[in-house]
Amino acid sequence: MPSGAKEIPGLDVATAYVPARELGGDFYDLLPYGVGRLAVRNGDVSGKGTAAALYGSLAIGILRELVHDNEISPSEMLGQLNSRLLAARLDARFIAMQFGVYDAALRELTIANAGGTLPWLVHNGEVTEVNVGGMPLGLLPEAEYDE
Repeated sequence: MPSGAKEIPGLDVATAYVPARELGGDFYDLLPYGVGRLAVRNGDVSGKGTAAALYGSLAIGILRELVHDNEISPSEMLGQLNSRLLAARLDARFIAMQFGVYDAALRELTIANAGGTLPWLVHNGEVTEVNVGGMPLGLLPEAEYDE
C-alpha cells in the first residue's frame, strides 16, 4: 500500500499498473497532502517510449516538489504544474492528467482535470460521468482548470 494511504483513517487503497509497453509515459501517484488528506494523480504523456517516459519523470518530480511545498486546490496545482512544464520548453509534448485531493474528515474528493478522460462517480449502483475538463498540461500558458 502506498505510504500516503496509511495516514488516512478509514481509507483503504489498492492500485495496479500494467503498461502496454516496457517504457512509456503513463503514471499515477498517491501522496500525503496535509493532515488527513491524500493527493491522487493520474497522468498520460503524449507519445510513447523513452521520450514520453522522460517527460513523465519530469512531471512526477515537479509535482512531488509542489505537493511537498503546498496544500493548494487541485485546480491551482494543475495551473502551477502547467507553468513549470511550459518553462521546460520541451516541444511537441503534453500531459493529460487528473489531480484530486481526498479529505477524510469531510469524506470529499475534489478533482481537477487537464485533458484526461472524464472521471466517473459510482454511487448506489449508478454511474455518472463527472463533467470536469481542462486543457492538457504543457500546451498553453495561463490555462485554467475547473474542479
